[in-house]
Amino acid sequence: MSIFGNFYGRIHGSVEFLASESLNYILNSSATVNKNLINLINLDNNTNFSSITFNSQVQGENLEIPDLSGFDENKNEVIILEAKFWASLTENQPLTYLNRLSENGVLAFICPDLRKISLQSEILYVLKESNIEYTVDNKIIKIGTKNIIIYSWDSVLNALKNDIGNSEFDVLSDINQLKGLCEKIDANSFLPLTEEDLSPAVPRKILSYYRIVDKVIDKLAKEISLSTKGLKTTGQQWGYTRYAKIDDLTIELDINFEYWAKYADTPIWLQISENWNTSPAIIKVNSEIEKQYGKIDFSDNSKPYYPIRINTGAIEESVINAVSEFIKVVYKKYTEYK
Repeated sequence: MSIFGNFYGRIHGSVEFLASESLNYILNSSATVNKNLINLINLDNNTNFSSITFNSQVQGENLEIPDLSGFDENKNEVIILEAKFWASLTENQPLTYLNRLSENGVLAFICPDLRKISLQSEILYVLKESNIEYTVDNKIIKIGTKNIIIYSWDSVLNALKNDIGNSEFDVLSDINQLKGLCEKIDANSFLPLTEEDLSPAVPRKILSYYRIVDKVIDKLAKEISLSTKGLKTTGQQWGYTRYAKIDDLTIELDINFEYWAKYADTPIWLQISENWNTSPAIIKVNSEIEKQYGKIDFSDNSKPYYPIRINTGAIEESVINAVSEFIKVVYKKYTEYK
């Protein structure tokens, strides 16, 4: 994680402001980076901008303040860059900013990749409501001689890195810091709701995951010496947990949405210990299981989480059996090494 990303939670105020000011600093720190951005814009918009100077927070006649303004050698405002994440368009976006631009100007929005489609829809809605004539050519929205284009943060920041030499190590570091900040902002943002999100199928799926964990514990209690005595079922901010013991082997079977989002395509995760501690036997089991299944997070007393992967199309019984067999394999290896 970048330094920016690490301190994201302590940043107060607009994250768009911080991202745009950081981008402005980088563009004015390196002629190579400045040229890389101009080349990207020229390539996509069929423009021929050359020497562009970027300034942030340049107030207009109507008191509007875009994030970054790019001026050519004749001091014409030919590019406006707007840093976006998941916030809606402001009252000045895009019309007031388009009116500021010189002929053949480009209004570029930079946002998370998953935001591009919804952002374009918002822009087109504003244009329609304002009776503005436009055409859409691939990813370009054309309004007269001016263009609106939407970039992802990844595509822009990756393009800025082109041909940066060893002498500009600090600039490369700055770009990576900004990339880390954008990733952190995106990861902690509330995603706009869709019709699919509000479907009853979503909570039914989530509840079925919880039930699978319960049924796995019930199944193992009947088949091997698994006990849940004195161990509580626990709801977590990130999901749901069942604790159990098989002899001295302690298992924690989780529905972990955070790990699912970050690390592996499965909601079901397992952590093991020996009476809540790490032991030589546990370390050996970890090593064996890791080779086949992978591991996540050694932050808690060197006890990793194992992602239990599930085949798509599997019915409930198959999933319960697969998870149960995984735990049995872990237990068997533990008894061999103990």
